[in-house]
Amino acid sequence: MTLFFLILSYFKGMFFYVIGETNRASLSYQKLFNISFNLPEKYRYSYKSVLSELRKLACIPVKLDSHELTESNNNSSIVYDLSDVSKKERIHYLRFYGIENELVFVTSQELVYFSSFGHKVWFLFVTFPIQIQLLILGLFKKDISGLSFVLKNILITSNFLKLSKRQKIKDVYMFGIYDMNSAFLSYSLMKKHNYVHQITSEVPIYKWNKIIVTNELILCSEYQFAEIEAFKKTVVYDSCKLFGPELYYKVADLYQFPAVKNNKVAFYSTGGWVRNKLGNIDQGLDIECFEEKILNDIDDCLSEYKELELIIYPHPREKVFFDHSIELLQQHYLKFLPNCKFTIKTENILTDEFFNECYLAVCFISTVMFERVHAKRQSVLMYQNEKEFPLKNNVDYLHFINSKDELKTIIKKCYF
Repeated sequence: MTLFFLILSYFKGMFFYVIGETNRASLSYQKLFNISFNLPEKYRYSYKSVLSELRKLACIPVKLDSHELTESNNNSSIVYDLSDVSKKERIHYLRFYGIENELVFVTSQELVYFSSFGHKVWFLFVTFPIQIQLLILGLFKKDISGLSFVLKNILITSNFLKLSKRQKIKDVYMFGIYDMNSAFLSYSLMKKHNYVHQITSEVPIYKWNKIIVTNELILCSEYQFAEIEAFKKTVVYDSCKLFGPELYYKVADLYQFPAVKNNKVAFYSTGGWVRNKLGNIDQGLDIECFEEKILNDIDDCLSEYKELELIIYPHPREKVFFDHSIELLQQHYLKFLPNCKFTIKTENILTDEFFNECYLAVCFISTVMFERVHAKRQSVLMYQNEKEFPLKNNVDYLHFINSKDELKTIIKKCYF
């Protein structure tokens, strides 16, 4: 039975994890306990959260599997994501890179259900040892956010395996691999002879995706080749290839030709100062401080090269915070850019459509920079000094620097 298979896989992974052996089973178990941001900060360290999620599990609705799938054939594949918000984008992405199979879209949200009251009782009974384990671990772990969703993820995996078997699906394309369940779901599918393709997204792997278990790994950024080599003990795959950023297919036609030099430099804001005001988590990066330092460096450099103009692409949070007022945004940036001329792009635009507007772009950290690099546009990330980022790499158009002097050198090289 599917549920027994998953319970055995879970405890098999736990056994290898406890004895310190790194393999696909232990990695899939380990990632189930990753930190989750699905819980608000104040609940991530409360033992009550484990109890609350166990109660919620018992309250999951009983319903028939109403997932409407077309008549499957040998060429059918499932596209799996965490929600249906990006359904069209996911399908178009795979089509752009030559996946011609019939594609059926399934989300984790759709798989949170019990097919009958008997199914619910049986699930709660069979997983009772895991429930006890989670309650005990919750007494000793500081951040219990991962514990809270283990059983829910086992239920999702169980329903997915049943769906895949019933529809005779072979290939599964998985997005959202930062999710705690991605490795356990992938490992379980592989054990049941499905062929799993995991798509990384252009976000660097080091932060949340260092544990990957899959048949085929599809990278969205050339920089990730350096990462999978660095993390080869925990990134386990049979084959690997590069596609591109998840939304790049929408703008690929704009970047068929080399960039043309102009007198404009871009700054992409992550809105760190707004995030701080709103109390959002900045993942310990001190984004506001570093972005202010970068702006000061840009101001010093461009004050020397008066012919260059800075184009600021504010984060959507900034525009909302100032109610789309250009005057208030200018006042904010004037504090850090008193000596250079700059323009703020306040229009509702898609930033990735305007890479050609500026020959060089500077930023603290943003996925848009990896899209620029894929488009072969010069891109600079400043003051990234984490232990595992950046890694030594040979990616053209991507520069990691840590000083105003280095920025000045790149500006001079690009424009003069």
